[in-house]
Amino acid sequence: MLSGVVLHLVINCAAILRNTLSVSLVTGLFILLNNAVPQSQRGAANAISITAMSIFKAFGPAGGGAL
Repeated sequence: MLSGVVLHLVINCAAILRNTLSVSLVTGLFILLNNAVPQSQRGAANAISITAMSIFKAFGPAGGGAL
């Protein structure tokens, strides 16, 4: 139903919203993680969370395509 400039603007707004929510989610999770883990274990906890995030980002599109 949308075309031309209107479609372009709607897609750009959706992409900006998605990226903003993604950055907010990751930042919030890091803050929660740093508050929940003792300082002596913070490096290991951050490494595990970054590894898990990378794995889910790699397999997320394939899982979404399968659905």
